Amino acid sequence: MKYRILVVDDNDGNIQSTRLLLEEWGFQVDTANSGENALRVLTGSADEYAVALLDYRMPGLNGAQVASRLQKIRPDMIVLMYSCDDSREALKYSLKAGALDFIEKDSNPLILKDTLDLACQRFEETARLYQPTLDKSENCRVLREIGLVGQSDKMAEIASRCLNYRDKTAPVLLLGETGVGKELVAKAIHGNFEERFFAVNCAAFADSQLTESELFGYEKGAFTGASTRKSGILEVAGTGTVFLDEVDKLGVRAQGTLLRALREKKIRRVGAFKETPITCRIIAAAKPDLLKRVEAGTFLPDLYYRLNFLCIEIPPLRQRSEDIGLLIQHICLKYERETGVKRSFRAQAVRLLERYPWPGNVGELEACISGLLVDTKNETIDIASLDTRFQEGSEVSDLPVTLADLDTKYEADRRKLITLTLRESGSQRRAAARLGINESSLRTIVSRIGLESRRLEVKSSRV
Repeated sequence: MKYRILVVDDNDGNIQSTRLLLEEWGFQVDTANSGENALRVLTGSADEYAVALLDYRMPGLNGAQVASRLQKIRPDMIVLMYSCDDSREALKYSLKAGALDFIEKDSNPLILKDTLDLACQRFEETARLYQPTLDKSENCRVLREIGLVGQSDKMAEIASRCLNYRDKTAPVLLLGETGVGKELVAKAIHGNFEERFFAVNCAAFADSQLTESELFGYEKGAFTGASTRKSGILEVAGTGTVFLDEVDKLGVRAQGTLLRALREKKIRRVGAFKETPITCRIIAAAKPDLLKRVEAGTFLPDLYYRLNFLCIEIPPLRQRSEDIGLLIQHICLKYERETGVKRSFRAQAVRLLERYPWPGNVGELEACISGLLVDTKNETIDIASLDTRFQEGSEVSDLPVTLADLDTKYEADRRKLITLTLRESGSQRRAAARLGINESSLRTIVSRIGLESRRLEVKSSRV
């Protein structure tokens, strides 16, 4: 896409030469010959500007003063200083005013191009709201068809298998960690909303008798408290689906009774002599280590193989992080429908959340995002709104952080970020790229804050 750049300079010759250069590189360019005119242009225009390229020395408002005011008018726009004044004072006040970088006009034009590319990337990451990638639209469509959210190839394959299994009657076994969405996949396989769907949490049953009475039913007087006859879930379900969640938590006796029901397609109510035929479909779910429980003797092998006629392994969220953005977007839309309050996430915040391992999977993600939507007062959620746990344990090179992410008043944080990045990068060129500035600007900043970059780089190379 073409990014729109506003060039601000009091010299008409500089404006024209810069415009020609930027247009040759594919940018859309508007100009202003003073800081005051630039503010008027941005105040009165609805156009989206990615970058303001400012001269520092100008009559009236200088570049730093313009940059400071631009932050209030267009807080999402990236500000770059492009000037012949390479003094420390100019650099200091420019960065303090919010400029992302400072480029000298007599430097190699490719430095300007690289810096503009970095600035536009930064604009895309932080100013733009999260949008799903277009190349995964077919995956999204398949998943939407069965009521699931995502765009990863793994989930699209699962969606296709769900559609394929809908017209089958054989049992299906779903394997996955807690919170991956096994019940949602079970409902996707069930599909037919005219038929009943029963979800049973097997871990909730205290003993085998309770399991059998709930699943198979009981006759009047079968046990203390059985004052009437009751049909079990497997019978009531008719031709619908019974989802047995955490089936691995069933006791051995209940496993044996379930195995016989699956094999014979008949059940016997507790206390009854006559068997009753059943026509429901069974979808069971368990942790990924179910086979180990079979080998350990805590789960019946025959029941395992009977349930494992068709099997779907649902990957944890950490193995399909590209689904996280769409899940967040889905949670935001659900919140908006329920409350009427609109919330959106910056692309950069989503990328940080994609790096978190989410041990509780989709369940943990939904709880976290829902709580964040309630707590925040801002319509747009950025990385500053996120809990610090999402950044803990991440290396500097892995974080979507540049100098522009840190307010200049936090000098200690800026010093720490620069120091760690230099140590990790091994050279100023690579460190500058990670920090989102050009190499000459990094040298000036390192000199200003008193860091010995050469010593840091040598130290890194010996590790």
